[in-house]
Amino acid sequence: MGLLVTDLPQDVLIVIFLCLPVEDILFLRQTCRALHVIGSADYVWRKSVISFDLPLDLPGDAVVASLSNNELRDAVVNALKLDRKWRDPNIYPRKASCIISRCDAFVDALQILPGGKWLITFQVEQSLSRTTIMSLWSLHDISHAAITFQTKFRGRISSHHAFHDRVCKEITIAVGSRIDDSHDESVRVYKVSSHAPKLSPPSLALGSIILETQPRELVEFGRLLEVKICGDIVAVLFGNGMERGMQLLCFNTSTRVRVVITGLDLFHASSVYCLFPQHFAFVRSGQCRELMLYDLPRSVLESSNVEHSQCEIGKPRLTCDLIQNPDVHTTYRISR
Repeated sequence: MGLLVTDLPQDVLIVIFLCLPVEDILFLRQTCRALHVIGSADYVWRKSVISFDLPLDLPGDAVVASLSNNELRDAVVNALKLDRKWRDPNIYPRKASCIISRCDAFVDALQILPGGKWLITFQVEQSLSRTTIMSLWSLHDISHAAITFQTKFRGRISSHHAFHDRVCKEITIAVGSRIDDSHDESVRVYKVSSHAPKLSPPSLALGSIILETQPRELVEFGRLLEVKICGDIVAVLFGNGMERGMQLLCFNTSTRVRVVITGLDLFHASSVYCLFPQHFAFVRSGQCRELMLYDLPRSVLESSNVEHSQCEIGKPRLTCDLIQNPDVHTTYRISR
């Protein structure tokens, strides 16, 4: 009688599973009890999802290494179902609802927050004042989408970003805007309650502006390139030509401490910028993909008596080349 695949040692089976795409792992789990056990191991799923191409709907602060095989498997299955429906030419939307019908204000930008329950839209009124209307929509009942928070400000947005704290049930929205073609740019940060609405249509949520720069306050920093937000930290990237370089303005929305990071060079100017709870990073795009990870200044992360300060970017905590063997996956753990 020939050797069965289940007669192989367990470590060999694990290696075989790690060489398979997640779709095949799902199928193999259904063949017998022995392969079901191997295909349900946390280690197998934590390694396998690294090479999974589709985006997974995981909590914003979740670490793959801390999730169980059940949580990862459910996220993978949902992603596969969504991808299959998206590619199926025979599936059409069951219903399309028009939530914005104003003809005198066009939609300049929008963002759906992770989970698909909240939508942020930016509309520009076609008038001489160029006023932007920012609206937060509740999509909990998709057939009755309604505005739960709305505000107006002068100018058009140049960058925006939002962070949903599901524990505190708050949505923080950071907006960078410019008044026409002038150099007068501003940054505004709003906090809005994200408690699931119980009324239909929902009433306006409680919201407040926690940061608004004064006119011409940001002129010295240069052109506003991008705004990011993560937790209580708002970071705004500015560019001021090659002579003065770039600067990163970090602001803690809880302590109101502001720190300006200077010394950014050509590498940073040609890279994609990311923000994390304790760090920020620049990833160079193109053929030579390289990542540089930096610590956020301690003064902006902790309580400090100094409200405003300035510091050099310093040396990166981590530098790594992102071009590597596609069959080799490296995980970096950053200690605080």
